[in-house]
Amino acid sequence: MIEPCKVMCPTCPFREGSEFAYLADYLTKSSLEGNGRICHSTGTSAIKGRTGKPAKMCRGARDIMLRFFHQNGFLDRPTDEAWASKARELGLDKPSRQPYQGTRMAKRVSQKTKDEFAAKLKAWREKHMMTQAEAAKRLNVKLKSIQNWEGAWTAPISSIRPFIEEKMK
Repeated sequence: MIEPCKVMCPTCPFREGSEFAYLADYLTKSSLEGNGRICHSTGTSAIKGRTGKPAKMCRGARDIMLRFFHQNGFLDRPTDEAWASKARELGLDKPSRQPYQGTRMAKRVSQKTKDEFAAKLKAWREKHMMTQAEAAKRLNVKLKSIQNWEGAWTAPISSIRPFIEEKMK
């Protein structure tokens, strides 16, 4: 995983009054659908050109993710420390063997993984006699995510999937 920024950068879209505030809704949606966002003022994805700084996860997007997982009971508090503790508990604290590429932090999910997750999700939903909309509400994700996951078009990335699967127990 890429290390998050310790604080929001001065132009963070999530900072009040930011000139890039118009990006906050898109970045929130993207973050909660499993694509950790790279801070726009680090690495090669910088809005105003290359910075020479190593790429880091956007602090504002990270805070959104932490609050989401805390509100859904996956984390006991919305902090980086609670995230690290849960990652260790689930065995996700081992470094990825995949080098970082591009502005998305997730590597592509294999079709086999998509198919397996789709089957698990559908079986769970049907066992509990839920509609897709009810499952989305219970997992606190968008209906479109449930539809994409069940259709095996997409699946949550590996760093998020255990949290979703835990919620499905």
